[in-house]
Amino acid sequence: AIRWLNASDAIAFFAVEAKAPRGGGPPPRLRVAARPGGPARVKGRRPLPATAEGKAYRAFYGDLVDLLRDRRFTEARRSSVGTAPSKTFGWGMKGYAVRMAFGEGEFCVQLIVEGGTKQQNKAVFDRLYAGREAVESELGEAPAWRREDRLKTSRLEFRRRISILDASAGELGELRRWAAELLPRLRDVFGPRIAAIHLDELAAAAHGGDGA
Repeated sequence: AIRWLNASDAIAFFAVEAKAPRGGGPPPRLRVAARPGGPARVKGRRPLPATAEGKAYRAFYGDLVDLLRDRRFTEARRSSVGTAPSKTFGWGMKGYAVRMAFGEGEFCVQLIVEGGTKQQNKAVFDRLYAGREAVESELGEAPAWRREDRLKTSRLEFRRRISILDASAGELGELRRWAAELLPRLRDVFGPRIAAIHLDELAAAAHGGDGA
């Protein structure tokens, strides 16, 4: 359940396990049982063998990392890829990340705006949204624009219906090529626009406008 939550939202979830001795004694011992990116390792134990699903994630993201390296989008290597259903990439701008995740029968790519205060993030999102027609024309497709007023972050989402275990090798290859082409476009389209935004000025102009 924790893995699914971490794959389907921009919020990170952790699970903590408490072990207390019977009949009193020392305080309970706590350990992290699950965290974003997959189950936690237990000190002194070997990690559990990867499931068929985990192996499929590792193969998909490993091949994708190779494609993105060829396109000079990332310096990551295949060895950085685990068996989690999600993978996050930085793209040279602090506070902005691209996150990909397999969820319930779909694959989602998110551009996450998270580098400033809540007010600054909403102001950046609003500025980008105001130019959405030009953005979508340059991208060649229209994302879902998620302002998320109750959260600190905002995001843009691109979704494809697919199941990693049910899809054919050809379908996964097509999805991988789409993602490998989309991520550099996100950097090229949004990078200059974000660099031209002055956060303090935008936040001051938006003060009181969204109740943040």
